[in-house]
Amino acid sequence: MSRFFGHPIVASSAALVVLAGTTAATAQLNQQLTASSGSQAAGAPSGVRISQLNAPAITANGQMVYLAGLTGVGVNSSNGNAIFATNLNTNTTRMLARQGSRPAGMAAGITLSALGTPAINAAGTALYTATIAGTGVTSLNNKILMVSDATSTRVLARSGQDAPGMNTGIKISDIQLPMIAPSGHIAYQVTFSGSGMWNGTNRGVYIVNPGAGSAPSLAFRQSGQVSGMPSGVTWASFSAPTMTPSGQLLMLGFMQGGSVSAANDAVIWNSGGQVLARKGDGVPGTSLTFSSFSSPTVSGSNVGFMAMLSDPESAQNKGGVFLASGGSIQTLARSGQANSSLDTNTNWLFFGQPAMAAGGKVAFLATLTGSAVAPGASDVCLWGGSSAGVSQIARTGGAVPSCPGVQFDTIDQPSIAASGHVVFTARLRGSGVTATNDSGLFAYHAGTGLILVSRTGRAMMAGTASRTPVELQTVIGGDGRATCMTETGSLVYLLRTSTGAMAVRTMLPRSLADIADASGRGADGVVDQRDLAAFMTAFAAGSQLADVTGASNPTRDAQVTQADMQTFMNSYNTTTVSSGR
Repeated sequence: MSRFFGHPIVASSAALVVLAGTTAATAQLNQQLTASSGSQAAGAPSGVRISQLNAPAITANGQMVYLAGLTGVGVNSSNGNAIFATNLNTNTTRMLARQGSRPAGMAAGITLSALGTPAINAAGTALYTATIAGTGVTSLNNKILMVSDATSTRVLARSGQDAPGMNTGIKISDIQLPMIAPSGHIAYQVTFSGSGMWNGTNRGVYIVNPGAGSAPSLAFRQSGQVSGMPSGVTWASFSAPTMTPSGQLLMLGFMQGGSVSAANDAVIWNSGGQVLARKGDGVPGTSLTFSSFSSPTVSGSNVGFMAMLSDPESAQNKGGVFLASGGSIQTLARSGQANSSLDTNTNWLFFGQPAMAAGGKVAFLATLTGSAVAPGASDVCLWGGSSAGVSQIARTGGAVPSCPGVQFDTIDQPSIAASGHVVFTARLRGSGVTATNDSGLFAYHAGTGLILVSRTGRAMMAGTASRTPVELQTVIGGDGRATCMTETGSLVYLLRTSTGAMAVRTMLPRSLADIADASGRGADGVVDQRDLAAFMTAFAAGSQLADVTGASNPTRDAQVTQADMQTFMNSYNTTTVSSGR
């Protein structure tokens, strides 16, 4: 597995290291707390507080959900976890479930003994698995799937129950990977038990249509007929499916039976019975064929995937990033090709799974090859853009904004929003970098370039207090599932310090001139006279709020010079004229 497919969590110890001669350039961002350790837990008795947080997930319109640990009055090991949902638009939070409480609709004496990671959709409907204990509960029937909206909570499925759509005697033994689409469709994987069920035949996926009275229906299962394929072609296995915004299932699957062989057994498939790409099929415009796929990602009618390719003229492995839409396949990037931002001796080599957002926005990681590429030092790039084209965002060995002498060492899987913002975590190396400050969270937009959001070991303002992160974490989602950004580029991420954790929200700018909101600092998505006044004041004082550019424009460099004035005024005039202000 390529080294840049790491989990997007970065961490260090709690010690604080200050880089000589530098000041945090994250002052351009107004970073506010949405949840934090030590705060009163919503829906809990007075004195029950949040102790720890998992990374929050948010939807494109600002619905947020997270699992948290509790502490305080009456809290013990049997009731110390809860799931919360927050509407970021109204700043209201509700508790969805608490460990030790009775699940809605279940008999007295049954309690929630453990809670799974929750999912949420744009309507604020949340979905989560849980383990139960108590009267009549055994290891055969102790897993449930709960759905909760603003008015009610109900059990949607339970282990030990008869499996809908299966033969008599077949039971559900486990429930995994629930997801909920913006449309309200719910899907989840199950493991079956009973006669004829073994590894290779015992997995299935159910889908539930919107509405409280809707019953689960079996969408597909191992050894079941593949919709859209000749009779006798069945599913051998499949990856975790995702859903389109309208509730259609999409997945990477492996088939068996009929005319299926090792040369054509893998497909990118949707529940409409459509095969979007198949192993062995030709890559449009080339003599190459698809040989393997990543799991697909989706945005509206656009489906993105990474594929390995077979070349009849060479034994060399090749890869590419592709976009399927309207029955056709478009190549976004391919091994051996170059991009205008690369030198003539540098080509793409291999690729990561693409991240996608509304409007055909896409971002992906790629390794490079060429005479100027140093493997392990400068061979990984992050790319972003749309079906119209992509450009380089960051590269290992490249300069880190606001951190003189510091370079990117590794880059993690990105997230992308409909606004065009790309967010990622990265490991750092170079001048002054130690184990305490070697990780950062970054954001990119075509109108601003690359900016540092937060860095471990570097003090920053979050809310009304200075915080020094020891760990930064974002949720990688999309495909109609919750992620870390709204469609307008409002980012929520987890920041851990040596004393606690907090969910931090910040509006990411789209313009270099967007530096001031109602509080006088930070982006708000609007460029107006408030930004101009704030910049002039900051520039006169030499404040980092006026640092909007650097030697490698538009990268900030933690210096306030005449170049910042010129860059700001160019961006301000361009933005205000184009917006009619």
